Amino acid sequence: NLQNVKRGPARSFFVPEKGHLMVGGDQRQAESRLVAYYSKDENYIKAAESGYIHLNVMKDVFGEGFTKESKEYTITKNLNHGTNYGLGPWGFARLANIPFSEAKEKQEIFYGKYPGIKKNYYAYVQDCLKKTRTLYNVFGRRQIFFSRIDEDAFRKGYAFIPQSSSGDITKKALKKICKHYRVLLDLHDGLIISVPEKEVKYGVEALIEAFDIPFKIWDVERRIPIEISVGENWENLKEVKV
Repeated sequence: NLQNVKRGPARSFFVPEKGHLMVGGDQRQAESRLVAYYSKDENYIKAAESGYIHLNVMKDVFGEGFTKESKEYTITKNLNHGTNYGLGPWGFARLANIPFSEAKEKQEIFYGKYPGIKKNYYAYVQDCLKKTRTLYNVFGRRQIFFSRIDEDAFRKGYAFIPQSSSGDITKKALKKICKHYRVLLDLHDGLIISVPEKEVKYGVEALIEAFDIPFKIWDVERRIPIEISVGENWENLKEVKV
């Protein structure tokens, strides 16, 4: 599993062929965006579409005066991802390495700021599982839950829709881009391709087009934007503005 190769020197061993550069495309906070769209929560959608969801949620939960370098930012990332998937205060406390009382307080603030997550997203998943034991992602891929329909099943359901949808976007993009460029890495929510040094501009355009995959949630057409990065190896990929 390439996602187990942590950031650092080990990634420098992943290189393209001579005369080529790596061009990467990563979905921009895809899972949080998908949860936001299902939640119908305007504040959470706005935070997600800003491209800086963790910063915006941190401001709502902790207040002003914190940055990406603050420990509160790491806590907020755990709060976002964990709470979206039904993680309770004990689990969040362990994940973020904070006291239970603080974890409970921050989750209550989170749910208060973004009530649509419980009211709409959680409720939708629970209703589907109780009635049919079945969920579909944004492309119609089906998952049947054969286990007991309890809190554990609900948590798995909360995770299935955004995680499988993000993965399917990557696979659809891979199917398109592999006709034009060699795919070096498939990373669930992104791809890295090999592009001749003189064709980087065209490789970037091709990757953006490959990830331009529309889908509908509540009859509204949506897309997940991507971040583009370029470099001589996997470790040294640098984000570029397009």
